[in-house]
Amino acid sequence: MKKAIKYSFQILLVAILFFVSVPGPVSANRPNQLKVALLTPGPINDKGWSQSGYEGLKLIEKELNAEIAYSEDIKEHDDIVETLRKHSKQGSSFIIGLGGRYVKGGEIVAKEFPRIKFAVVTAYAGNNRNLGALSFSTNEGTYLVGSIAAIKTKSKRVSIIYGKDHPQQKKAAESFVLGVKTIDPTVQTSIRWVGSWYDVEKSKAIAIEEIEAGSDVMHVSTDQGDKHVFEIVEKANIFATGSTIDSNRFAPGNILTSIIQDVPTLMLEAAKIVRLGRWEGKQYKFGLEKNVVRLAPFYGLLTETEEQTVQDIIKRIKLGQIEVSP
Repeated sequence: MKKAIKYSFQILLVAILFFVSVPGPVSANRPNQLKVALLTPGPINDKGWSQSGYEGLKLIEKELNAEIAYSEDIKEHDDIVETLRKHSKQGSSFIIGLGGRYVKGGEIVAKEFPRIKFAVVTAYAGNNRNLGALSFSTNEGTYLVGSIAAIKTKSKRVSIIYGKDHPQQKKAAESFVLGVKTIDPTVQTSIRWVGSWYDVEKSKAIAIEEIEAGSDVMHVSTDQGDKHVFEIVEKANIFATGSTIDSNRFAPGNILTSIIQDVPTLMLEAAKIVRLGRWEGKQYKFGLEKNVVRLAPFYGLLTETEEQTVQDIIKRIKLGQIEVSP
């Protein structure tokens, strides 16, 4: 009898060990799977800023096998807070707001959900806990296109047209002016602000005003107005430089280059940090050195000598030999 009980106990123990050691089927929604949500200020097919963020989200999905979600055209503060809460409650482990407008809402919701990681794509210090920022060394890029504008202008008047005059954009504009003056101190620079990232008509009107005032090279960063401004540039047969993405296709013979702000790669690097459990709620900043900020091709619109001058400037910036901010 004792032997039978002992034998039965051994069989039971083996069975328990078997079921504990053999893994069950892998669930598509594992508890530790990275779940990333994105909020964009415009539509995800805007050919600009919001689309670049969506492409970053898809890159995260592809490279990290993450589950993703997004909400587009989220602009107002109350909508931002509500949408951040919605994604938090739906189980997102990492939520990204594409721009500075998401900082205040992020600060509110990050406190409510301390275990979730949040990021805003802008210049921001973070809360040193769960809300951090992803930003570009934008001044390096605007210094470069300022230099190019000074190299290419014949009228000795160039323009920079920006959307809203946030502190980060103001500093970038100052770096553009510095790049111009470093090449040719006699070139006049006009800095114009649309007052919005969405006002297409005002963006077009400012571009026309600048052309009529004599500018023959302009740097354009108005978000949804960009492609419309490039149409005006092409019609006037002057030069322009773009922002965020390679804008050459909008006016192939007139877009000298663009400042590529590689939003997808920036977002992917952030998601990797979160997945490794190393998110510190601080600002993560990248520029020319990491190739997150770079120039699009020149497509033959710069001479060999002009292109070499630009490449020399890039090399000196990377070596820390040029100060790109005033």
